[in-house]
Amino acid sequence: MDVQDEEISEATEALLEDAWEDDDFFEGVLEEVDNSLNTHTPSDAVLEEEEDVLPEGVPPPSEEHLEVLQNYFGHSCFRPMQWKIIYAVLQKQDNCVVMATGYGKSLCYQFPAVYQRGVAVVVSPLISLMEDQVMGLEALNIPACFLGSGQTNKSEVYQNMFNGVYRVVYVTPEFIDACSDILENLMKKVGIMLFAIDEAHCLSQWGHDFRSSYRKLGTIRKKFPTVPILAVTATATQTVQKDICSVLKLRHPVVTVTSFDRPNLYLEAKLKSKSVLEDILPLMVREPGGNYSPDGPTIIYCPTKKITEEVVSELRAAGVKCEMYHAGMNKREREAAHHKFSFDKVDVIVATVAFGMGINKPDVRRVIHYGAPGSPESYYQEIGRAGRDGLPSTCTVFYGSGDDRLHRYFISTLNSEEFREHQYAMLRKMSKFLNQTTCRRIAILSHFTSKVDKTSPKKDCCDNCTKNLLGDTSNKKSSWLSAVLDKEDKYDFTSDAKKIFETVKRGLSCGSTSLIYILRGSKCQRVKPHWMKMPTYGAGKDKNEAFWKELIQMLVHNEWLTESLVSCGQSWGRGRGRGKADFMSYSAIGLGERAYHALKDPNVKVRLAPSAIMMEQLKCVVKRSDLNHGAASTTTTTTSVRQTFNPRDFLFTPSRERERSTSKQNSASSKLLQVPGIATALGSVRTDVVQAHQSKELNKDESHENEEDQEKQKLMLRG
Repeated sequence: MDVQDEEISEATEALLEDAWEDDDFFEGVLEEVDNSLNTHTPSDAVLEEEEDVLPEGVPPPSEEHLEVLQNYFGHSCFRPMQWKIIYAVLQKQDNCVVMATGYGKSLCYQFPAVYQRGVAVVVSPLISLMEDQVMGLEALNIPACFLGSGQTNKSEVYQNMFNGVYRVVYVTPEFIDACSDILENLMKKVGIMLFAIDEAHCLSQWGHDFRSSYRKLGTIRKKFPTVPILAVTATATQTVQKDICSVLKLRHPVVTVTSFDRPNLYLEAKLKSKSVLEDILPLMVREPGGNYSPDGPTIIYCPTKKITEEVVSELRAAGVKCEMYHAGMNKREREAAHHKFSFDKVDVIVATVAFGMGINKPDVRRVIHYGAPGSPESYYQEIGRAGRDGLPSTCTVFYGSGDDRLHRYFISTLNSEEFREHQYAMLRKMSKFLNQTTCRRIAILSHFTSKVDKTSPKKDCCDNCTKNLLGDTSNKKSSWLSAVLDKEDKYDFTSDAKKIFETVKRGLSCGSTSLIYILRGSKCQRVKPHWMKMPTYGAGKDKNEAFWKELIQMLVHNEWLTESLVSCGQSWGRGRGRGKADFMSYSAIGLGERAYHALKDPNVKVRLAPSAIMMEQLKCVVKRSDLNHGAASTTTTTTSVRQTFNPRDFLFTPSRERERSTSKQNSASSKLLQVPGIATALGSVRTDVVQAHQSKELNKDESHENEEDQEKQKLMLRG
């Protein structure tokens, strides 16, 4: 097995164990990108938000406008950016709109049709979303319909449509492509005053949810040249916005960008434990009967169908009433789950990411990601389902070090090298976002816009701001952590980092997995004989695999190391009728300029703020006993200067590992039950299940740790 195979094998094995996300995801992403339409390349440029005031040159709405608004929609006034867009539509101008969820983008294409008594054709990605919109308009006595396979009374709908009954007609992008003759007939008989493209980011190959069917919407301008086009989305970078305008062939569009900030959303990220219940139940309320319920409507996003089903099973066993939604369910089952959640029959829905786009529920109080999102855009889009009524809501991500394995795998199967690089860069940004210790709101907003209030920390903003405001966290209370971090809360990784730099300098075009094999002195079959002769072979045996994996990622995030995609031959299909991708790729690690400088200058220090994952590793690495008893290698300083330690203080010892291994047996079954209230809720039957599961996990850990102990004992003997 060559280097390339080694780097992709882990992800491939994971792929075979589970189906990834939904068919909706693959429909666009695994299709070959039409490079002939690629007029914009990705960049780091961000959008400029507008002040939420009526721009100069746009007259205020008339009394007639406000009367229609009040009588049909129940509002007494427009928001400034809403009226700016509506005014442009009434002037038959094209519009490209990036508007935060909850601002009221639907009104921008619904009002003009009602006011002018014309027909607006709205392109929407999901039938469930169209059904919700139609029901909402009918409740306002505004006639509307949707066209597509889900329509049960087609003949009646078509008759009414051609008689000019409907004000808003919803269609899918597939309908535009396959049945444009029907719309051309509608144009002749009744007229179309507007085409609105909802979720317009789906047509950009640089967007997080690219769909090939959306890419074909450029035909609208050719077939309906006199009809204005309004493209709207809540999630777009400058690159995506330019791509939208190019694909739709918008003519001198009026561009509107509202604030991306959703101040009522509290952002937090937590490391996963080994138990779904240990993670999620503390976020819920324990009822008198022992069952658990959320503090309001809750969406739990999962990356795969399998994980979705597992989370639902665990929650139901704990008495949580919930439904699931994924592409493996039939249409009737998905519709039933969607209906129950939308109409408050159930407060928790566990779903793959395709579900979120179909949600039109304003009172979602919590969005949980059980697994890291693949990009800042997808994260922002999905948390946008929370708090659309403006009330406080919480957005929580539970993540682990292995969450990005399948993200990386599927990125590697994409045909366009430029697109692969872009998606991979987005994955790195998301990983950095989850592991940072500074304000999360500033980080996510900075991805989209330059107008960001960088005042930090703030109250009711994110978990990191809360920790900084309190000035004291569970980690900072630990004497060992206070001792090993400097005044800037950074840790000295110089020794370990330079081992990585020396290994990479040898010219290996390999990824983190191979680097870790070399550093830890692995004897597995994947290790090449010449690797064993390298000076750094086995130099990192004193740290475990998770430590090295996280340190490499931290060095990448802080630009000491670089990552680049390396193609290594043709890949295989997945039985979805889409054929083979051109190449398989893996992430090769290289040296950045800072690393080259560090290798030349022995005085260069590599000090980094530990990520949450690394913080857990440091807890295992640091010898607390030496710290607590004042080891001889400790240098006591004044209170304003932190303690420093000899690197040997951070070695594993076999005795310590055996002690930790034997103690697991006693603590495994009770670990979950230490969460307040869970023991009572689960009962004796559930406890047996938890114990069995924990015992199974323990056996896996012990098998791996026994192998590590043997290597560590040899290391200590040599030492």
